[in-house]
Amino acid sequence: MLSCVYGRNMYGVWMSTLTVASPQQVDSVPCVERRKYSGKDRVLYATQTKEQQMIEVTIEHLEQGKWVPQDIKLDVDADMALSDETLDEEMYALPRKIAYYAEISAELHAVAARRKSRIEAVEADVAQDIRISHAASGIKITEPAIKEKIAISQSVASARNAHYAADAQYRKVDGFYRALREKASLSIALCYKQKAEISAMSSSLS
Repeated sequence: MLSCVYGRNMYGVWMSTLTVASPQQVDSVPCVERRKYSGKDRVLYATQTKEQQMIEVTIEHLEQGKWVPQDIKLDVDADMALSDETLDEEMYALPRKIAYYAEISAELHAVAARRKSRIEAVEADVAQDIRISHAASGIKITEPAIKEKIAISQSVASARNAHYAADAQYRKVDGFYRALREKASLSIALCYKQKAEISAMSSSLS
């Protein structure tokens, strides 16, 4: 007997959870993780019918005095994966992954900060244009009226939207970075658990 639950995981990747009743069925499923559950094997595997997509973010690098956008793809599913079968390999790779995500997070934080500064610059330009326009026409305008015009300015709205998008990118990758640090703690705990199980098994055989 084989039952299946199908849906997306927390990172948006399509996954299927199968509960199987026989070793033959377990061996027939291409799986990446296997756990004992209520006397049966619960198998988690990435379905082959849905494309696994990578997370894409945009950082910036300085080139001839100008900030140039650069797209970066992050394989979050692979980087966040944790299996007791490949634990040693993942432990060795973790410091490099954590450092990489920290670097990308810092780059995105800088992008968001520049976008926020851009809002202030655009607001100042719009306010100046409004004052010049009204001064030329001889029409007086109050500061509250200027603020109202700034609030509905399309250029200011575009600058704010750019900041929101940049800040969302930063917060997302910063979350992945923090999750990787938690993964390091989990990996250490799993290592101790494996050693304890091996020690207990050796004691029972001796």
